[in-house]
Order: sequence, then C-alpha cells, then structure tokens
Amino acid sequence: MVVTGVSARSAEASELRSNSRAIDKVLFALASNPNISQRIIQTLTGLSNRSVRYALEELKSRGIVSEFNDLRDIRKKKYRLIKGGD
Repeated sequence: MVVTGVSARSAEASELRSNSRAIDKVLFALASNPNISQRIIQTLTGLSNRSVRYALEELKSRGIVSEFNDLRDIRKKKYRLIKGGD
C-alpha cells in the first residue's frame, strides 16, 4: 500500500504528535528520577524501547539530556537532564 498526498501528511502529523508525547513522557521521567537507564525510563513511561530511544536521541541532539556510563557497570548508559542548558 502506497501512502500519498493528504494521507501521507496525516500519517506524518500523527507520527510527530506521537513522538512529541514520547518526548514529554521521557522528560517527565528524567525530571522525576535523575540518572536513570533507558530500561527504567521504559518502565516508568510505558513506552516501547524504540520510542524511548528516539526520544533520548532527540533530546540529546537538542542539548537537553546527557548520556553517561554507569559507574558500577561501564557497559550500561544512564541519562540525566542538563541543568540550565549547559
């Protein structure tokens, strides 16, 4: 099935709204629980792995969230909000 014209724009708008909601949920989870893993964010928000990953990448690219290695297990990543946009 090929999506064209109005239906393509509608699908794109729907995806943007969905991504925006995912970003809002991830931001709230990080504001309430600093220094948490992607898995914990998934649990707190009820979002899929893909949605959380997308939201984190978007927030990192905007300079809102930073990623760092867990001190107890360097293979694991944790995330936190960047204060004051620094």
